[in-house]
Amino acid sequence: MVRRTRRYVRMDRQIAWWPAHAPCLDACARVVSQVVGRDESYVRDLLQQAHGVPWTICNPYFEAHVEHVYVRDRGEAQPRPAIVLLVPHTAERAVHARIIAEAVDGLAASVSLVVGLPVVGEAPDVDELDAWYGQAGWEYIAPTHDASRRISEALMVHPWPGMHLTGRGWPQWEDAPSDDSDASMGAFQSCPPIDDGAG
Repeated sequence: MVRRTRRYVRMDRQIAWWPAHAPCLDACARVVSQVVGRDESYVRDLLQQAHGVPWTICNPYFEAHVEHVYVRDRGEAQPRPAIVLLVPHTAERAVHARIIAEAVDGLAASVSLVVGLPVVGEAPDVDELDAWYGQAGWEYIAPTHDASRRISEALMVHPWPGMHLTGRGWPQWEDAPSDDSDASMGAFQSCPPIDDGAG
């Protein structure tokens, strides 16, 4: 178990992960761990304790220190500049329609992503989901092997506060699995994690 002293981080440097259909902290921890390049158990422990998961974004232009937080409702998600909505990828059309009507519609963020979680069920028409969520201004990301990379790329486009120029170049991607199954979310690492002795 990770023990951390709670610290204040401005909401404009936070990425909100919100399960729109049902609580799914374990699934959230799995995806966030792939985005930040940290051990899944370390990420889960931080999220369970309502702590943020630190992440250093690197691209050819800037470096910025932000954090991922797990929120439980629309009110918690609203103030953050980046929101990642977690939904069951294989949910019926009626479920996605309800999520759009109750969660997505009217919720604005600079980066608005809907991430489908791999669950047992009939694979949906991804183009249809793209269109549905796209009409509300959100990008749908299916649970494929490169999903974590796409999430990271989308989060990098936001002009995060405190960012500074860097000549580091593109992030280094770990080798991703060759299959394209829903069970594989791929592997991503941006800047090397800060060595804080906890994961």
